[in-house]
Amino acid sequence: MLRVDLTGAVPGMRLAMPIHHPRRPGGVLLRAGFELDHATIAKLQELGVYEAWIECPGVEFMADFVNPSVHAACHEVAQAVSGAMAPTVAGADPTLDFRMYKRAVVSLLEKLAENRPAAVFLGEIGRSGSISLRHACNVALVSVLVGIKLDFYLIRERPKLSAYEARDVSNLGVGALLHDLGMLRLPEPVLERWHRDHDESDPDFRRHVALGHELVRDHVDPSAAAVVLQHHQRFDGSGFPSPAHPGSGRPLHGTEIHVLARIATAADLLDRLRHRHEVGDGPAERPRIPMVRALHTLMKDPYRSWIDPVVLRAMLMVVPPYAPGTRVTLSDGSEGVVVGWNPHHPCRPTVAEIVAPRRTATPRPHATSVHIDLSRNQDLYIARAEGCDVANDNFEPPAGALNDQFTVVKAAV
Repeated sequence: MLRVDLTGAVPGMRLAMPIHHPRRPGGVLLRAGFELDHATIAKLQELGVYEAWIECPGVEFMADFVNPSVHAACHEVAQAVSGAMAPTVAGADPTLDFRMYKRAVVSLLEKLAENRPAAVFLGEIGRSGSISLRHACNVALVSVLVGIKLDFYLIRERPKLSAYEARDVSNLGVGALLHDLGMLRLPEPVLERWHRDHDESDPDFRRHVALGHELVRDHVDPSAAAVVLQHHQRFDGSGFPSPAHPGSGRPLHGTEIHVLARIATAADLLDRLRHRHEVGDGPAERPRIPMVRALHTLMKDPYRSWIDPVVLRAMLMVVPPYAPGTRVTLSDGSEGVVVGWNPHHPCRPTVAEIVAPRRTATPRPHATSVHIDLSRNQDLYIARAEGCDVANDNFEPPAGALNDQFTVVKAAV
């Protein structure tokens, strides 16, 4: 299967995955196997659906990555939290069903456990929904994927718990899903300033972490509540709220920050970088930068110093710069689809060349048997992806201390 931008979709392409309704999270709009036509493509774009998974003969094994049950569980998470993320009157409490949030997260974790190859971030949940819903779901999914990868680290960082309890990331998912709940209690002028300026020094904006914590602290596990309160704390100590450390007059830093909050902080920052200029619900108002560019930015100062280095390393192992199923253009001009990736060389995945659909036949792209492992072919690189020139965005993971620390920590547990 192949992920395509609907602006490049043509009649006759057949859906490999269902398209969920953009305004009713969890509801299926079109089922797998549906054949697109001009009217449907236009209607989907009108509704704000931006991309679809289509059938692409030759890469059927991609179903291991793009698993329907995991896909459905992700949208169940979106459905569960959609009411809480809906616009509310300033100061009014959103409708909260904490047990439903927990059930949805646990169901997702069960599906990921059953389908390990699908435990990578391939696409966004609620991309067509509201900004707050899309952000909450993406942060929750990335956080859970990183938490699963860091089970050994969670055991080390949570020594008072049994190994089973320490590894459990369901509360991480719940906390990440609700991390910005306090934003819904901020006055509209404050929200407008934030969406316009993204000024984290604004004291009115900073109130949202305490407001969110107040909403959840008596209803969720303390570790989930810590995620809500601490998701703007930074590893270098430059975050907020401040003072956050009793008697110190300074924010938390390093391992003083709850480990689940450290994970959510990284996921939150990644999604905000990717959608920094997002301001509305129309396609023209919701631009995003390619994932490879967001990850590359995250690895530079000052962002890199804000994140636990072990968490950053794990993120690079579950969030591909070029996710399997992504259509790309190589530096020699050839077209391909990403069919595999190596976390040690994340920007040099394996690409299968594709043959463009013929206008006279059912226009389903066909992947050839020619697979190019870019980690072994240094003469080629990905030049375009997600509709953008990404030639200057490719990167190698940080060498030295970062990789060493990840290995040492894992070996020590």
